[in-house]
Parts: sequence; structure tokens; C-alpha cells
Amino acid sequence: MSSFSTAEKKSNWREPKPDLPAGSPNASSSAERVSNPLRDYILESARTIHRTELTMALLRWMLSVVALFFSLVLIDQWLWPLTSLARYIVWVGFIGGTVAWFATKVVPLIGRRIHP
Repeated sequence: MSSFSTAEKKSNWREPKPDLPAGSPNASSSAERVSNPLRDYILESARTIHRTELTMALLRWMLSVVALFFSLVLIDQWLWPLTSLARYIVWVGFIGGTVAWFATKVVPLIGRRIHP
């Protein structure tokens, strides 16, 4: 005879979970445990598309910032010297435009799912 009691045997023993038919209520949890290569590929593709869209949005923003500041420096130094008030207005416009642009272009990419 074994030295383990029945309670100890039950706590150490795990029965294998049977494969469930497709119509059973627990079939979805069973299907989640099974790795589906097509589903994995689609999810990885969706993540890649999401990262690409986010990267492109951030690169567009950085390019716009560089172009804006480059043009402002050219205007300020060669064409028309800006006053302190004009520089402050440009700075406030830049901050407001950046916040609005991030709210409309970047935040939706972070918050929504992409369905390929």
C-alpha cells in the first residue's frame, strides 16, 4: 500500500483535459489552448501593421517639425526678423498643433485594433 492518503493523491493528481466537441460550451477555451498557425500569423501581421502605422505617423510629425523650424529660421534670419511676440505665437501654435495632431493621428493608432 501507498503511504499517501486519498486527499494527497487527489491534490497531486491532474487528469488530462479531454478534447471537447465544437458545440460544447467550453469549446472556446479548448480552442484557445490549441495553437493555430494561421491565427498566429494574422495576429503577428496585425501587430506589424500597427507598428508600421505608428512609426509612419511619428516620422511624419518629426519631418513636419524639422520643416517648420527650418522655414522659421530662414524667415527670421534672412527675410523678416520675428519679434518675441511672434516667436511666442509660433511656439504656442506649434504646441497646440502637436497636441491636436497627436490626438487625431497617434492616439487612435494606440487605442484601436487593426483588422487585416
